[in-house]
Amino acid sequence: MTVHELVTTVQSLSFEQRKALIKALFEQLPKTEPLAGSITQIGDLEAALQHIKKLVGDTIQRTAEHSELTP
Repeated sequence: MTVHELVTTVQSLSFEQRKALIKALFEQLPKTEPLAGSITQIGDLEAALQHIKKLVGDTIQRTAEHSELTP
């Protein structure tokens, strides 16, 4: 499956399904040392959050554009 196919598939999921998917993906990340890795994890989470916000924003924009084109 290509990244594009994966993104397209994920975009068809409900909010709750997306949330569960994100949780499952984070659970698969390698575990770091509790104190030593906490700053790294916060940075990773922040980067992931920004990426997710961009994807959600892009999805909303495409949905709005599609709605404008569809009578």
